[in-house]
Amino acid sequence: MTQEEALTKPVKSNGGLKCYDHLGKKYYSITSMCNHWNIDRKLYEYRISHGWSLERSLTTPPRRQNKKSVGKSLDRPE
Repeated sequence: MTQEEALTKPVKSNGGLKCYDHLGKKYYSITSMCNHWNIDRKLYEYRISHGWSLERSLTTPPRRQNKKSVGKSLDRPE
């Protein structure tokens, strides 16, 4: 792609996807909604796929991980 094409070619849209949070506020993507609520999109999608409500998915803060246990196997002694 030439520089001229890059500057003049229309940006692909998200297909007009709009989503709304539990308060009725409109967002132009799920990612922007998750960013507003400080929730990782993958975590949001996991919660929704496991039957969480929209409100609970967005307003429940992520669990904190114990820094000592991150990346360590539970079945192996140190």
